Amino acid sequence: MPISTNAEAFDSSPPASSSRFERNVAVFGSSSAAAGSGEYALAEEIGALLARRGCRVINGGYGGVMEATAKGAREAVPDAQVRGIIVPSIFRRRPKHGNDYLSDAFVAQSLVERLDHLTNDARVFIVLPGKIGTLTELMLVWNQADLAHHIDAEPPLVIAFREPFEPIVIVCMEALEMSEQTRSLVRLVDTPEEAVTLAGEYLDEREERAKAVEGS
Repeated sequence: MPISTNAEAFDSSPPASSSRFERNVAVFGSSSAAAGSGEYALAEEIGALLARRGCRVINGGYGGVMEATAKGAREAVPDAQVRGIIVPSIFRRRPKHGNDYLSDAFVAQSLVERLDHLTNDARVFIVLPGKIGTLTELMLVWNQADLAHHIDAEPPLVIAFREPFEPIVIVCMEALEMSEQTRSLVRLVDTPEEAVTLAGEYLDEREERAKAVEGS
């Protein structure tokens, strides 16, 4: 399946409006989830459900959960948009253009640039089981949500699977003396349907508000 890269598919300049975020959902999770495993199947279902809701999936572009969400989306809706943010200069042993199910790929020049796109090119984030990289991504978007009030912005929607993240959220809340308001910025879920329903409702509501503003 052909994959377009930066020059053909992705304008990395700052957007002129919020259209950059329309129905973009970033999905984070383990790069080591094997095809046929429960984690892989979970991610496939997430991708399929998001595509059917008309969402563009954004992920890290390589294997495991990243491949599974892309595969699920493209098999459910063949023309679904799935963008991978890849870093060939770091992940030299991984496929140069990302996995085979991406519709396009953005080549980041560093891990920091990759994280910047993964955490800023969407307004909804779904965090599946993973390891330290996934935990880093969760913490970044959780912090973004917590800081939104400083610029009078609506916080992004952060959705994480209860297993394994609920104990981590509780530890952070207790050890760092977080407020209940900060804790509540991470919505814990148990199923793909629950995650995608939350994401879809959030995006639908944003679209309705935007249409109301345009019509006023």
